[in-house]
Amino acid sequence: MTAPRSLSMLLGLFMCGAAAAQVSARDGYLGLQLKRSDFRIPCGSVAFPCDAGSTFPLYSGALLARPVGVELGALQLRDGRLNGTTVGVVGRARMAPEFGVYGRLGTTFVRAPTSVLGAGVDPGAGVSYGVGLSWDFSPSASAILGWDSYDLRFASGERDTVRSTSLGLQWRY
Repeated sequence: MTAPRSLSMLLGLFMCGAAAAQVSARDGYLGLQLKRSDFRIPCGSVAFPCDAGSTFPLYSGALLARPVGVELGALQLRDGRLNGTTVGVVGRARMAPEFGVYGRLGTTFVRAPTSVLGAGVDPGAGVSYGVGLSWDFSPSASAILGWDSYDLRFASGERDTVRSTSLGLQWRY
């Protein structure tokens, strides 16, 4: 059952990239990040063990009107135990010819594969935002360093944030 969901997410990202290619040949991008998350709830339960874990989320986006664009991404937090999708608006600004900053504001849709003793995540939506730096080391590739925050609703009714730092690569097409 996990394979069809992963395949549909990959297909959705590809379609987002294809739609972005229709906007302009140089305004679409595809990225892959190494992301490390930090929960603000106690760990140690079966659902959320204390190992932080790292994941490799994939995302795609397009600048619609410079410097503002949209982005769609697959999200995995807590060593892949939380799966979700992020949709948001991205703003970019150049600080120097090869260096830039970006900001992101959007919605996160999250689900947990299992809920053990009420420690799972309610399926639903939450706010996500992030900031980061980019370095264009070639005309079609960038290195990205970012910080993101995701608002999640837990089964107990409590809302909490998951913060993550990431290092990644972005390819423009």
